[in-house]
Amino acid sequence: MKINGVKIFRIFFASLGVMLANGCFEKWNPDLQYAREKSKLDKDESVQSITDVRNAKANLENFKTILKRRIVPGINLQQLNEYLGLKYEVLATSTTNLGIWEKRAYKWSDLVAHEYGMSSKEYILCNKKVILLEAILNTSVVNTVDFFVF
Repeated sequence: MKINGVKIFRIFFASLGVMLANGCFEKWNPDLQYAREKSKLDKDESVQSITDVRNAKANLENFKTILKRRIVPGINLQQLNEYLGLKYEVLATSTTNLGIWEKRAYKWSDLVAHEYGMSSKEYILCNKKVILLEAILNTSVVNTVDFFVF
């Protein structure tokens, strides 16, 4: 079977006509295009936000677990301050012949701010009113640690 140039020419123009006709039936609507693109971006942003919240919650749980492993009786004050920061409430102080004794309360929000910063997703999600732990310490060493469940 021999295909001549006229048949190829007709097939080419017929195909071109079909392609052009499909593209010309719907007139371009910039408002519709904007709405579609915005909807897609909003959906992507929503998925990212959900992922960020999940990651932040996981970070908070991991952080709490790490603190429970690190903050134990016998660690020195320098380590305690390194892990927990310097923001705490002094509940009681006593001076004895063994030195100064303190009972400190550490709020969960202060610990999260120390670790992640106040503008972090973790800080935004954490409970701001909860006391995570209380520690009794003398001049150089932590003697007792009480973690609270929340």
